[in-house]
Amino acid sequence: MGRTSLFTLPYPCKPKVFLFYNRIFSNYQMSPHSHNYVEFMCLESGSGLFQLPDGEKKLEAGQFIFLDGGTPHGMIVEESARILNLEFYFEPQSDSHLSRRILPLPTDGEAPRYLIMEDHANISTLIKMIIAELTSHRQNQELTVELMIWQLILELGRLIEGQGQIQGNYHVRRALAYLDSHFYEDCTIGNLAKKLGLNRSYLQRIFREETGQTPRAYLLNLRLGRASGLLARTDLPLAEVSDYVGFSSQQYFNHVFRKHKGMTPGQYRLTKQKATKSQKMIDQETET
Repeated sequence: MGRTSLFTLPYPCKPKVFLFYNRIFSNYQMSPHSHNYVEFMCLESGSGLFQLPDGEKKLEAGQFIFLDGGTPHGMIVEESARILNLEFYFEPQSDSHLSRRILPLPTDGEAPRYLIMEDHANISTLIKMIIAELTSHRQNQELTVELMIWQLILELGRLIEGQGQIQGNYHVRRALAYLDSHFYEDCTIGNLAKKLGLNRSYLQRIFREETGQTPRAYLLNLRLGRASGLLARTDLPLAEVSDYVGFSSQQYFNHVFRKHKGMTPGQYRLTKQKATKSQKMIDQETET
């Protein structure tokens, strides 16, 4: 097997996992080496010193490193750090629509051998999901893992394209990313500020300046949007919809939904179902 790269693959392929782990390292040294696999490493806690082709780089909690195939690297963890790791290569296929659409990733000039980035796109969450799937032994496991790795690569591509484009306040982007992936939890402004290591009043001020709304209003609109999608596209009981999107009770969910949407969740579902049924009838008539 030749060197795997996300920037030069010219043939249809699918990803295959070579190695993965989620473990704590303490007083650990990984000797400099290289391999043909693509590698992602996310620091969940602590810090690590990476030995790379252009010198030593420190990685902190909340950051990740992407290593393209063939990139020499070593690692030193002096105290304690929890690290997520995923390594994979590509297996040629007779045809693969996904690989043709996703690869190679765009580059501005020479392809990078490695990237160290802030985990704004929840790379660590995706890797945790992949590891959980790999150890689940469930039906269609291989396909599920393949699709999640493609998503991981897409997220990396977005981050690469966004490098150098400062889109809003750094702390606000972190807050938005956290709310988008934890909307179903008890995300109070106090909890959010603590998670980000910021003063509560400061976070509220910069969030409003950047988005035009408070974190609480953003979270509420996010939950209502997710709830609307579930009501329109699924038959989940209203209590389950309420719980899934993070409302404390179905009664409160009904009250808030009616206040903002002008109808109850049940009425909204019926309206959307009727609209979908009518559209299907129109489509059928058009086909005939």
